[in-house]
Amino acid sequence: MIVGTLPPRDIDSTESTLPDEEVVARVLLGEKSLYGSLVQRHTPRLYKILWRILYSHEAVEDVMQEAHTRALTRLHQFEARSSFIMWLSRVMINEAYVYLRRRRVFQPLDSMAENGDKRPIQWACGAPNPEQNVIQEELRAILESAVDSLPELYRVVFTVREIGEASTAEAAACLGITEQCVKSRMLRARRMLQKKISRAAPAWSCPSSSRL
Repeated sequence: MIVGTLPPRDIDSTESTLPDEEVVARVLLGEKSLYGSLVQRHTPRLYKILWRILYSHEAVEDVMQEAHTRALTRLHQFEARSSFIMWLSRVMINEAYVYLRRRRVFQPLDSMAENGDKRPIQWACGAPNPEQNVIQEELRAILESAVDSLPELYRVVFTVREIGEASTAEAAACLGITEQCVKSRMLRARRMLQKKISRAAPAWSCPSSSRL
């Protein structure tokens, strides 16, 4: 279990509902134990992002621990120009690539030059009955497998935008690239996903995959 850099403590209901920015302000004023509430609040979302970069539970745990240490020491640099989760995501992603560099498997996020963007992907259709629930789960598994098979260049952008629920501007700031580059990579990622899903999905699911 990841507990950041602080000893475990109970997070009361008041602390758990405070806006991120208010928690950050109180931590900076000396209530460092409150940082644990931020860790608990954002770990599920951050884990999903880091998993699709590292593909190792142990690596994700190590990176999150190190990144929380770094984030806590640099918390004064957070200026609230974007959301705290986007700032923290960038710290996490940077730390993930530091981790990968040490293992000599790092590939830089080079710029692309392609126009266009699309609406957010529809992960699955509604499921009002058990049969459609089964279909939805099959489609979800196919999509997750397709996302995992994307080249890292596109998988990271897709993960931050769709799984991390970041806007184009937030993703650009998080990854240190331009908004146009985010749009370009998202377009390429969706095209690749559509091809992968159309090959992997059963015949009955083809209409759903066309919505990518």
